Amino acid sequence: MVVTYLPQPNTKGLMNPGTSGIKSPLFSQGLPTGIIHGDFHLGNALVDLATQERLVAICDFEEAGENVYIVDLAVTVMGVCSYDENIMDVALIREVIQGYKTLRPLSTQENTYFPDALEYAAHAWIQWFLANGYETYARNHQKRLETVMLAFR
Repeated sequence: MVVTYLPQPNTKGLMNPGTSGIKSPLFSQGLPTGIIHGDFHLGNALVDLATQERLVAICDFEEAGENVYIVDLAVTVMGVCSYDENIMDVALIREVIQGYKTLRPLSTQENTYFPDALEYAAHAWIQWFLANGYETYARNHQKRLETVMLAFR
């Protein structure tokens, strides 16, 4: 099922540049936009208990809104592709991106700006974690960002 309409769109979602206050070239490039989840991580995925290999459902659409698609891909990568709290799994990131491309191919421009999307998503989360008293999560996201940027810059 594809969401094509939000009856109550979240215009103040964390990944919204007006909310985050983070400057990024992503939002002035004419990159494809649409409805995004905005907060996809392993805690928002329901998996088939029998096989642990099939995604059954995605939940928690509180951050859903309209935004640049690759921001949502970056949020997902930051949320699901780590070995532990600090180290990103670059091979898994590439698999997630390839899987994403089977449903929605990325343009050359989106591929070019994907590292910027990773930085934007990570900094938006880091800022939120710090503002809400989650310093450990902020440090973990900073370390994740550092490890992933080595592979994508």
